[in-house]
Amino acid sequence: APTATGIRSSRAVAHRAVASPLRVPSATPTSRPPTASVPVKRTPFARVGHSDARLAAMTLGLALTGAVALFRLELFGRALHTHFALLGSALAILGLQITLLGVLAKAVFVLDGIGRSLAVERLISEFRLELALLLGLGAFAAGLAIDGRILLIWLRSHGGLLEETITNLAIMGGTLLALGVEVIFSAFFLSILKGSRDRRWA
Repeated sequence: APTATGIRSSRAVAHRAVASPLRVPSATPTSRPPTASVPVKRTPFARVGHSDARLAAMTLGLALTGAVALFRLELFGRALHTHFALLGSALAILGLQITLLGVLAKAVFVLDGIGRSLAVERLISEFRLELALLLGLGAFAAGLAIDGRILLIWLRSHGGLLEETITNLAIMGGTLLALGVEVIFSAFFLSILKGSRDRRWA
């Protein structure tokens, strides 16, 4: 039979084994490779404003409308009539509208701190409402003068039929009126955006 001394010594050994568990040597820390910087994804606003094609469409449309109204144009032996003036008018108006939409969207993109665009930042810093209004009013006044002159011709003819050249001039005048109004209202909107962000109204 085991003695009391042997039982006590075996219990002491078991207690020391429980109190002092085996220590597993920790693995040597390894240096982590430097993490590559994740490129910042550009939002859809960053892609709005690449307006080269829209400006080209507006310029081509305005040039086509004016050329059909002022000159006799031929393409492959066929004269360009009123429907080409209408086509040019649509290109000019839509081209300017989409261009201004891109500029205003990019302005929100920059002013709200979503991203950066050096071209738009420079446009915003150098933007002058008076100059934009003068540009819009100039186009509006030119269109109004053309259409006013055509109205006088129509009244003098006692409401008779107008020649095709006069109709083409009326299309050009209406196009200039629309472009001028678009520029004026877009200039006001950009000025409001700028003033609401920097708290300066000018």
